[in-house]
Amino acid sequence: MGCSWRLRQRRPDIGRGRLGTELQLILNGDWGLPPPWGHSGLEVLTTNRLCEEPMLQNYVLLREFLPRDQEVFCSLQEDQDVGQFVDWLPRTRYQAEVAFWDALEQQVMPIRSRFFYAVEVDSIVTGSVGFTLLSGGSADCGWFLRKNFWGKGIGTKAVALLVEDAFVKGISKLRASARSQNIGSIRVAEKCGFQRLGEKNGRVFFEVIDNRKICPAVS
Repeated sequence: MGCSWRLRQRRPDIGRGRLGTELQLILNGDWGLPPPWGHSGLEVLTTNRLCEEPMLQNYVLLREFLPRDQEVFCSLQEDQDVGQFVDWLPRTRYQAEVAFWDALEQQVMPIRSRFFYAVEVDSIVTGSVGFTLLSGGSADCGWFLRKNFWGKGIGTKAVALLVEDAFVKGISKLRASARSQNIGSIRVAEKCGFQRLGEKNGRVFFEVIDNRKICPAVS
């Protein structure tokens, strides 16, 4: 099961250029600055200064990706079963590693534009959800899970948490799309309040609008 969100073209220098080097210094605790910047990577990436609070619904947890998640993150992006429903998957190992560094790098950006979360059940990362900010208070979102976790209600709970998170951040409209044969993701979207806009080139397009007038600034 998977649903695509719009991604900017990945920079080949992520994790290797200036920002990547700065992030590695932070993760390795070599930044030479007072706390929290001088802490170890795990401590830094679990402070409120750099990442979002984990979100929980029943047994499904959304949390930021951490350095220790690199292998599971890459294996998700290389997964052939997931790739049959997500346009930009499967990826090569190199491409997956670049995407992983981007996900971590976003957590230390002064102005964040992408929010990608691990979907965790019983301490197992089962998939990923996220959104990318667009103009006008809207965002593109998407999700995918490993095949052995399809049909268990995990996707619905994870996407419901994602929608709530986006609205709390002041996003007024979330957009998503899924391949027309991807019945699982279509059902997830509908259960989470997305309205079907139409179908084009084998994809079904959805949006959900926040009508609660919650408008804090996105940080």
